[in-house]
Amino acid sequence: MATITPPRSPASGNGFKPQHRAAPARPSFEGEPLEARPERLVGPAGRVLAIMLVCFVVWGVLAAPALRRAAETSPLGIRRTASLAVLRPLSRISALLGLDRLGSAADRALGRKDVAPAIPPAAVTLPRPLRPEGSTPASALGPILPKPTAAHPLSVLMVGDSIGADLAFGLSRLLAGKETFRTHEDTRQSSGLARPDYFNWPNEIAADLVQRKPDVVVAMFGGNDNQNLLIGDHGIVLGSAEWKAAYGARVARVMDLVTGSGRPLVWVGMPIMKDPGRSKIMRMLNSIYRSEARAHPGVVYVDAYDLFANARGHYSAFLRDPAGHLQQVRESDGVHLTIGPGGTRLAQAAYRAMQMFWTTPMPPLPTSSPPPQTVPLGGVAG
Repeated sequence: MATITPPRSPASGNGFKPQHRAAPARPSFEGEPLEARPERLVGPAGRVLAIMLVCFVVWGVLAAPALRRAAETSPLGIRRTASLAVLRPLSRISALLGLDRLGSAADRALGRKDVAPAIPPAAVTLPRPLRPEGSTPASALGPILPKPTAAHPLSVLMVGDSIGADLAFGLSRLLAGKETFRTHEDTRQSSGLARPDYFNWPNEIAADLVQRKPDVVVAMFGGNDNQNLLIGDHGIVLGSAEWKAAYGARVARVMDLVTGSGRPLVWVGMPIMKDPGRSKIMRMLNSIYRSEARAHPGVVYVDAYDLFANARGHYSAFLRDPAGHLQQVRESDGVHLTIGPGGTRLAQAAYRAMQMFWTTPMPPLPTSSPPPQTVPLGGVAG
């Protein structure tokens, strides 16, 4: 029969002493000794879960902008859609609370100082007056819109892709502080003018004009249009003369749709990108937007490319605001704008352009046409 002998204490010779443990220090919250290991105390499970939940929510709000960008660049599917449904509201909460600026503070502490001095307002291209020589001079023309007032607020419709969503959020927040505006946002992830088979923007804008009845439209497309075009069974290579003509026709279609309904349009160009190759394509797109805007009365083009470039004309994630404060204006993907400083920077430029419609003499718009009808997919140029 085996006998188990208790361990002897070296100081007790042949005898032994029971080992006495010091009473464990109690933690900052109530707890009970764990029966199997008395030296450990455990707290109530509900309290532990509550603390974990609070920590998770705080982390989620802080990390939401970066997580949202990661989700936007992921492949299309249910997982991406579900992620964006959760992360977009959290990222907006983060921006409203100013928590998105903590990333900028951390970058400054780490010495990331690729910055540029404060730059002037974005360049704005006014539409070319389409009237014969010797007719009414421009100085005699009046503003397109009456100045917005609290009694008669201006309705603003904002349309575009995911970068357009950055602008829309910044402009909505800017105009929310004014009682003279009502805003409507219709932006779609991964959309653009290159793939009407994926999302048909002329159809969507035609419906928006009827349902929302805006006084002015702000549009921003191009972030996803760096691709070949397909018209029927015919493929068109990105950057070719044929591509520029076909894409220009799609831009003109949108401009005609808005101005033909008697509404002015602010068209915002694409910003410089972190990838030089993509920046080159954005410059090409911007040249098309600028050219079409000049040919359409009632369209004002806003250049966003130089607005987000540093003093050397290069991409910079960190720029200074007019007061000289360093801000992170671009997300880590090198494409999107930060929801706080980046979106606000572009929103201010778009707002200054919008003001021209009620303060500056402008060429007349086309006579208001009947409400636009839905455009069949085959009717879109390309």
